[in-house]
Amino acid sequence: MDRKVRALGYRRDPGETLHAFAERIDQTGPEAGCVSRAGSSCFADWYLRYAGLRYAPDLDPGRIEQLQRLAQEPHDFVAPASRP
Repeated sequence: MDRKVRALGYRRDPGETLHAFAERIDQTGPEAGCVSRAGSSCFADWYLRYAGLRYAPDLDPGRIEQLQRLAQEPHDFVAPASRP
């Protein structure tokens, strides 16, 4: 996913949290028609989902597979990401 967003001109700053990076991406609006059902950038939603999975106390293999699939086809978002 990092390569995809980098190609759009986004780089995560050193020390920038995943949530802050997602917020910054979302502030610029949907890229290339990539909008989640929540109405936000699917790239921002992907990073929020990744953060939730990365820092979860237990790893759910189903969520890992879904995140991998969404990284390949971000337009396939089926539900909004939860926001803190």
